Amino acid sequence: MLAGGDLDAPTGAAVGGGIGDLGAEDDLHLVLLATAVLSDAGRPSLVEVGLMLTTATWLPVDDGLEAQLLQALVQAARCFVKPMQYPLSDARLPAAVLTDTDAPPTPLFLIPEGRDETVAQPAAAWYWSPRDSLMPALPARRSVAITTRTTPSPPPPPDGGMQRPAARADCAVNHLSAR
Repeated sequence: MLAGGDLDAPTGAAVGGGIGDLGAEDDLHLVLLATAVLSDAGRPSLVEVGLMLTTATWLPVDDGLEAQLLQALVQAARCFVKPMQYPLSDARLPAAVLTDTDAPPTPLFLIPEGRDETVAQPAAAWYWSPRDSLMPALPARRSVAITTRTTPSPPPPPDGGMQRPAARADCAVNHLSAR
């Protein structure tokens, strides 16, 4: 594979300050993304290269602290969206947005060291300043009303129900509020 002379190699600054956390955290992966083309002679060459830091479950993160938060969300089987920060914007995005809370979706913010905490912050948000404290409790899950099934239960699986289904958080179902 050839790399053109005008190909800029990604640096730690280009992929976020968290690339230094790669050796410090056991469960982080560094993903290399590349665009390759074939020349008229049939030789492949790289046009663009990018690096992305991810958790052990392949969720993109900026650093080890964000990885710690996302790991806590995954372990708690929470439903969330992970916004992607692109270098084109200076907007402060949440590390994640919980979608399983009673209130509208709840943004989860990490306050990085050296960042001014007095900036305008949404009232219905969760904040964690890792330099000041341990991770606070996550916002509560939405209340779920118990409903009864009016259709017959499906027949047992061919294995007689001996195999356990894979554990997962089913975030796509509509939950009724118990208000």
